[in-house]
Amino acid sequence: MKLLLLTSLLAVAFTVTAAAQDLKEPKSADELWAQIEKLQEPPATRPESREEMEKVYNEIIAKLEPALAHFVKTYPAETRSWPARMMLAKLALMRDKDGKAGTGRTEAEKLLQEIVAAKAAPAEARTEARVGLLQLHAEPVAETPTKEGLEKLDKEIAEFVKETADERAEVYAKSMRVQLYSRWKDPQADKVLKELAADKNADIAKMAQQHLTKRELASKPVELKFTGIDGKEVDVAKLRGKVVLVDFWATWCGPCRAELPNLLATYKKYHDKGFEVIGISLDEDKDALLEYIKKNELTWPQYFDGKGWENEISTRFGITGIPAMWLLDKKGFVRSEEARGAKLGELVEKLLAE
Repeated sequence: MKLLLLTSLLAVAFTVTAAAQDLKEPKSADELWAQIEKLQEPPATRPESREEMEKVYNEIIAKLEPALAHFVKTYPAETRSWPARMMLAKLALMRDKDGKAGTGRTEAEKLLQEIVAAKAAPAEARTEARVGLLQLHAEPVAETPTKEGLEKLDKEIAEFVKETADERAEVYAKSMRVQLYSRWKDPQADKVLKELAADKNADIAKMAQQHLTKRELASKPVELKFTGIDGKEVDVAKLRGKVVLVDFWATWCGPCRAELPNLLATYKKYHDKGFEVIGISLDEDKDALLEYIKKNELTWPQYFDGKGWENEISTRFGITGIPAMWLLDKKGFVRSEEARGAKLGELVEKLLAE
């Protein structure tokens, strides 16, 4: 699962410059920390593709990791050594490409365990590290949800929620449960989501209800009708007999833009064979969206209401993260909610052949 810890890793990736200067020998903790902060200045241009993103990852690790390690080694009792350790854990995970287990994951878990066990560490740092461990343990469970795996992780989350005094961390742990159970196709998952839909926290309740709605939608053909940004009427029901990708995205979403080259190539290859794309934009700036559509020659219809994350269609369908790429078969049923990368072309070809 990449939706949890890797979300924060992407945030790190987009705040580290590829043009950072080599470190000079620091004379104090303040000077070394200033150099570390320099390495985190925004890049001149944001990565537009997976290749560029990977290049940024490599440059982050090559520059930032040794600086952080030097800080921890030289100033182990300094307050900033704890966020430095957290950053090292995140960078270590970057070495495990595509979520595959490796030395980086092992190093990250060790660093996080050390922070949790350190009595000298501030309570906030220990809480953050414990959340990081929950994220690590959640990844394999989300990739392959099983009753045993979910029950074990549930116990760990329950203990954390009971012991933490950090309300934000508690909410995050509960949101983790929502995401995990939303991926398990089992009546027990529906039961847990219904319990979470009644949570005292309104955000958790809303998130759980959105996933319940999405699960209900999967049991019947998708009904989607709207007036596109170009003024033309769109009705998915009229596209029965074709394979349709419903792409929930936004121009400000880096991963969404990174998917675009592959999406365009797939559309060009299969459009004449019966493949259609419908965009649901979570943008708020209409002019920026229109400019992006024109620049990238996106010819498929787009829905836009300017409400961002409160977009009426994405909210109705329980979308909590983008890109969300739903692939509908010829009968209008959702056959994949993660039709991304190389998998998109493979799935489209398979569904067209049915």
